[in-house]
Amino acid sequence: MCIRDRSIVIFAFRFFPISRSHIFGTLFIFLLGEAILYYFYFVLTFGNGRDQDIESPEEISSFFEQKELPIPEKSLREEPAAAPSFMRISSERLLRVYPDLFKFVLMNLDLIDFKNSETAVVSSSDLLQIEMLGENTLRLLINFHRLNDVRWKNRYFLEVHKHLVNGGYLIGKADTLEIQKKRIFEKYPRYFALTLYLLHFVFYRVWPKLVLTKKLRFFFAKGGGRAISRAEVLGRLHFCGYNIAAEKEIGDSFYFIAQKAKTPSLDRKPSYGPFIKLKRIGLNGQIIHIYKFRTMYPYSEYLQDYIYQCHDLMEGGKIKDDFRITEWGRFMRRYWLDEIPMIYNWIKGDVKLFGVRPLSRHYFGLYDDQLQELRKGIKPGLIPPYYADLPKELEDIKESERRYLQAYCKNPFKTQWVYFWRVLNNIVIRGVRTS
Repeated sequence: MCIRDRSIVIFAFRFFPISRSHIFGTLFIFLLGEAILYYFYFVLTFGNGRDQDIESPEEISSFFEQKELPIPEKSLREEPAAAPSFMRISSERLLRVYPDLFKFVLMNLDLIDFKNSETAVVSSSDLLQIEMLGENTLRLLINFHRLNDVRWKNRYFLEVHKHLVNGGYLIGKADTLEIQKKRIFEKYPRYFALTLYLLHFVFYRVWPKLVLTKKLRFFFAKGGGRAISRAEVLGRLHFCGYNIAAEKEIGDSFYFIAQKAKTPSLDRKPSYGPFIKLKRIGLNGQIIHIYKFRTMYPYSEYLQDYIYQCHDLMEGGKIKDDFRITEWGRFMRRYWLDEIPMIYNWIKGDVKLFGVRPLSRHYFGLYDDQLQELRKGIKPGLIPPYYADLPKELEDIKESERRYLQAYCKNPFKTQWVYFWRVLNNIVIRGVRTS
């Protein structure tokens, strides 16, 4: 809307007893309407189907069909034993430029086994450089460019996945949210740093996700500079078919060594927004989808096995020092705010008000066969018996659930009534909260 049009609107308002808030509010609505129209114009004019990352199995299949190249006939194992090794050629350069990284790599990989012809070192966010490498020919790829500037991160990981032989390694780095936050708080006073970090988080983390700003952000920044957490880096790697061999924060960068060990995930749509839909074991062993507010960083669900292997369980059976949980997520979990969407599952009939929690396949597999059968025979619930007994260790939790399930099978109404008052006493009177 031009200045003349706005002047006409303001002039028209002089005939009516309308306050300034109405006038400026109307101007704001007009401006918002213009922004929305420009957004749709931008999407229709410049948007296309490739301006997105790979998420679904259909996209993954399509991606591999488009980029598929003949597998080289000559096997890497057929090279002569005297072929120059990557260790002999590149160690001096790496040791001089990246001494701490070189030590980190040596602690986790035997570089003597890698021939120079099956190793590539790049420093680029451009997929074209990766595409030019031979397919299924590399045992080691090192990229010194930070992952933040890669526009399509899953496409990048899948492209590397295609060029690595089975068991090959990718070494990369990222400037994670955790490092960025630490850098800001070390440089500025606390209150100013907090304000600056919030603005940084909104611009580099929130805006790239919003519908109205995502396209504009990608158009002007070409997808670069986006903030990414440690959990999302590792989660995307697992989603794209890698196992994490090692990870370490070195200086101002987060480095990872990932091994091509499996095919990409067939999950149709990894969760990325404020709501998440989790696959859980329900009544009769059927898979149900539990809805919650997000309290973890994106792609965290793909790290369940990795987290369980690397971290111990604390009281209550939760993962100790779980870096996947956001700061606001801890607050939401403490007061069960993240579970508000589960009311929808209750209305649908997937869960009842009181009962054992629906578990993921991983946690369900930690239970013995007898307890698994007990769980399958009874519908899970919103409020678990955990808050009645307050067990501390995983084995104690199992026994608490076993007692509840056995009592429920004998007398459902009495069991629900007794456990309800025990839970109410612990939560309301004693003030018990989740960790």
